[in-house]
Amino acid sequence: MDVANPHERAFQASRNIPIKKLQASYTYLVPEKLSFLTAGCRVIVPFGRRLTEGFILTIHEVETLPETEYELKTVIDCLDIKPYFSPQTMQISRFISTYYLCTPAEAMRLFIPGKNSLQMRDYYYAATEKSDKPFERQIQDCLWQSPGLLLRDLKKKLGESVPDLDRCIAQMLRKKLIY
Repeated sequence: MDVANPHERAFQASRNIPIKKLQASYTYLVPEKLSFLTAGCRVIVPFGRRLTEGFILTIHEVETLPETEYELKTVIDCLDIKPYFSPQTMQISRFISTYYLCTPAEAMRLFIPGKNSLQMRDYYYAATEKSDKPFERQIQDCLWQSPGLLLRDLKKKLGESVPDLDRCIAQMLRKKLIY
């Protein structure tokens, strides 16, 4: 671990989405402003290009973490000031996870009323730079007229006029023509 790292603590988090790899949890750095977080809190963490809800399973001191070949990501924000899950709920969730061969997050989700978790939605906006490709420009024009569209709404507005819209959106995100 880098000694100059400003983070003193890190935590294991289980992401609150169904995944195939059992017992998958990931380590995230805790920024100074969120140093109050403890096991049982719900957090927003980056995973790939998305932000997802995670549940803190355990807290570690950064210097005790094993050396890794990848850079640890930092938690983005917290959903709870105090733990959402009690120590007893965490213990029961660990038992359920082990006994029923599910992820810790799947077991913990059982204790969320209505099973509702954080809903993440991607709203798209056009950047100021104009594309020179006709299909990309059509998407930008649509987003300039109606900023902040969900993908499903963008598909409704454009209909079949843009072939392979999902791929086109992904390319435009990489080129920073939309965000």
